Amino acid sequence: MKEMKSNVMMVDPALALEWLQRNIATNRPMRPTVIDGYAGEMERGEWHLTHQGVAFDTSGNLIDGQHRLAAIIKANVVVPMMVTVNAPADSFVALDGGVKRTLGDRLSIRSDVVSVLSAGWVLQIRENRRISAAHLAKMADTEFGVVTTRMFNAGALTKRRVMSSACVSLAAVVNIMEGQDFDWIVEQRRVLCTQDEEHETPMARSFRRRFQERRMTGDIHSCIDVLACALRVFDARCAHLTGVKLTEGWQSITRDRVVNALNKESN
Repeated sequence: MKEMKSNVMMVDPALALEWLQRNIATNRPMRPTVIDGYAGEMERGEWHLTHQGVAFDTSGNLIDGQHRLAAIIKANVVVPMMVTVNAPADSFVALDGGVKRTLGDRLSIRSDVVSVLSAGWVLQIRENRRISAAHLAKMADTEFGVVTTRMFNAGALTKRRVMSSACVSLAAVVNIMEGQDFDWIVEQRRVLCTQDEEHETPMARSFRRRFQERRMTGDIHSCIDVLACALRVFDARCAHLTGVKLTEGWQSITRDRVVNALNKESN
């Protein structure tokens, strides 16, 4: 039996292309979003060498690393990669067989916090792309990240579609950063997420009725109107109002409030 060996190699686009020609038919179809995410990290110098990399079986077939190799080609860079050769031919069955590790898993950040920070970051850069681990870690250490984590740690809530979505939670954090009372906002989130109609403010009731059947997507830009209205829900000065009318320029105003909150630090 051939001995399985692993070594760190500098992989350039030409070598990556050559290795991709050895890809086996049973590998999963490549996902463009994954390739784009990896390529972005490589272009920004945020790619790190880990034990995961590229693997070939005893016949020289590529059984792991297709997305990483495709990202090297897309980014047109040279990066260090752990390369394993002579892996057992059937070992690809075990690769990624468990639950895939998310960015939050890698950084020990709760998934709901990741969703809010990612949504804020996308609005800040004005591009709909995946946040890198480096940017996520940096955001988690800001006051905005700390407040977001504290809000979610205040209590587990029942998931209620739009009411528990990242854009609504983002609106709650923005209002906290702008000086609204933390405990009051946590209570308003509880009311929305648990559908506690008895304790709804007039504004929260109007918001729920307007958006409770909304079909949400992972794109913050597609639900920025929900975010804009939710910003009023978590503003105690608007609690008595019975509706929100979005006026001219509301998208820019909403984005600016998020960006200002992201950049705000304690005095």
